[in-house]
Amino acid sequence: MTRCSAPTGATCLAGLVLALAPAAARAQVAVGARIGVLFTTDLVHDSIVEPISVQVRPAPVVGLSLEAPLGPPYVVSAGLALSRSNVVAHSATSDVRLTGLTVWHATLAVRRPIVPWLGVEARLGAVIYAPSNRTANLFQDGAPVDATLGAGVQLERGLGAGFTVGLALQYDATRFTTNTLKAQGFAGATVVHRVALSATIRRVVTQGKTGAPAR
Repeated sequence: MTRCSAPTGATCLAGLVLALAPAAARAQVAVGARIGVLFTTDLVHDSIVEPISVQVRPAPVVGLSLEAPLGPPYVVSAGLALSRSNVVAHSATSDVRLTGLTVWHATLAVRRPIVPWLGVEARLGAVIYAPSNRTANLFQDGAPVDATLGAGVQLERGLGAGFTVGLALQYDATRFTTNTLKAQGFAGATVVHRVALSATIRRVVTQGKTGAPAR
């Protein structure tokens, strides 16, 4: 059994994916891709002098996934998504860009169909923040790696030849703080909500135990 005792959620997920890999190799494996837009709620709120918030602007997001049956009717999926946008300090009088921010999001999800064209999933994962600038902003003492928990809904339609296209609505929540914020007296962490709307495509690449390519 894989234990999630590593200091980062990303390491834990990697262990889970490796543990599942032998079973996936013998099953019907599919690879997928998605592209869409990600909306994120405020990272920080403050109102000592005037109301101010630190926001991540809506970001384009792309992702890849690998999935295999877990046991009827469930499917397990390991995914990695990438988004990039600007972090902005917003107040009543101005918006100040603090840094560009790349976010990697590794996930492990379990999905099941409700009807042939509609599925729901439960998700856990980790977000890795990679700011382009760490000088004089909330990431100057390091960027966090935070666990996420979420759910999703997918509308899909098969095209034949192993291809499926669809739309996915995915929600994740995480807790956000940094060493810099703690040093400046911000107690606790902000619950951050992330919602992504994406177009998806998936293709079956092996069939059953033979591992023969889908035609």
